[in-house]
Amino acid sequence: MADTFALESPIPGSMESLTVSTGVTQLNPAKYVQKGTRTKNASTAFITVETADLRFTVDGSTPVSGGNGHRILNAANQVFILRGMDSIRNLKMTREGGADCKVNVTYFYA
Repeated sequence: MADTFALESPIPGSMESLTVSTGVTQLNPAKYVQKGTRTKNASTAFITVETADLRFTVDGSTPVSGGNGHRILNAANQVFILRGMDSIRNLKMTREGGADCKVNVTYFYA
């Protein structure tokens, strides 16, 4: 049976695809902050790891392959969910190992 994820913020906004390589990759502010008549910040980011492994941090520190940060293995397209603008803004990712990693991100707004 497949796992399901309940998202607090039901209104989907923008989406982006990123390639995570040897340097640090962060999310694009133009995607998670919607400007217009009223500026809206994303409250949740739904992130799927499509290829290869990665390491990430959300405290502003820099992840290091084989070192600090949370490791996500690309076993059956792993998913992680970030809640809160600080976590979204501070997310830093780097690849873990020898292959670049593709991630897809969908942002949700309250």
